Amino acid sequence: MPAQTLQAIGGTPGQTSHWGLPLGAGRWHVLFGDKDQPLLVPATAKSTQRRHLPLLVGSRWKALHAQTLLQLNAAFPRAGLLPEFRSVDGGHGFFLSQSPYGCPSQTVIQIGRPGPHQAAAMLLVSERGEDVAFAKIAMVPGADDHLTAEAKWLGELASAPELDNHVPRLLAEGVAPNGRRYLVTTLAPTTRTTRAFTPAHAAFLGALGRAGQEVMSFAASPCFEYLEDAVDRLVPYLTREERAELQAALHHCRSALAGWTGPFVISHGDFIPNNVRLNEERIFVFDWEDARARANPLADALDYFVRQRAISRHGASPAFLAAALRRTEEVAQQLYPEWTWRARVVSALCLAYLLEVVLRGCAASRGLARNHPVTVGYFRLIEQRSAWMAA
Repeated sequence: MPAQTLQAIGGTPGQTSHWGLPLGAGRWHVLFGDKDQPLLVPATAKSTQRRHLPLLVGSRWKALHAQTLLQLNAAFPRAGLLPEFRSVDGGHGFFLSQSPYGCPSQTVIQIGRPGPHQAAAMLLVSERGEDVAFAKIAMVPGADDHLTAEAKWLGELASAPELDNHVPRLLAEGVAPNGRRYLVTTLAPTTRTTRAFTPAHAAFLGALGRAGQEVMSFAASPCFEYLEDAVDRLVPYLTREERAELQAALHHCRSALAGWTGPFVISHGDFIPNNVRLNEERIFVFDWEDARARANPLADALDYFVRQRAISRHGASPAFLAAALRRTEEVAQQLYPEWTWRARVVSALCLAYLLEVVLRGCAASRGLARNHPVTVGYFRLIEQRSAWMAA
């Protein structure tokens, strides 16, 4: 397990209350410690290990893998298959008392990806072992704003009746004794996931779009304003070739959408299978820290179709993107039937989507992160736009 991650979890000697997560005293197994999202599981609670992993781990196969590792570790304790982490009392009482369901305890904890917005997610259960709430706490100062933004969006979305039972309910938010922001929400009603884009996904995006839709030209939209400002702000952090490519792509996008007016909507901002749970005929969507208003109307659909492919071993090729654009065009006609969705407009809005993801990634890493599969894959698609954009 990387030393910096271990330090962020437990704190440095004498500074636990300031740097470490408020874990309380205990022993924890560390799963996937060599990855960028390790899991902490209580070493002594076997039923907790089996029952609660699927609630926090989106992938069924990853949860099964984790449970298998825990069983092997229990069967052969001297083999040391799993690293173990010991924590001391870190003032965790404040955090667990934020749930209205009595006095819960914490179970599985997932450490978020390292970076300027790193946070940890925790599952809270009652003393009788019932799942009661989900919590997130910032691990670095840059994550504080993200959690504040998520709490704000959850508060706003709670007033939209069409999103009832689709979005977590905010239970509590505040500042922990270590100075980091936290929030507590209700749990997803199910652990079921899918990589398919179902009618329930389309219905949700339609409801989200209706909850905050504004009609304007692309040139007057906050979407275009962000792209233009971000390219200028990032000039010191990009090579001359990178800057020239992004500026050329922005000019291409602006030209292709010069006369277009359409709906700009609330966007989730990270609409991928890991953030979605299936609940009968509807979906439940969490992780709202990247949400924004008056956003690209096709961004969430494109996120679902393209991002998961970009992080796979196959990558997102121009041929794959062209096929994804045909699906996106069908979804756009379903979500916003009062508008005409020509292939030229859909592909130009896709270019705007790719640019925004790359620019937000560049802003977070102060440059083009060549080791990030989404940033690199999307930048390559921008370079190859002549192969997939409609004329």
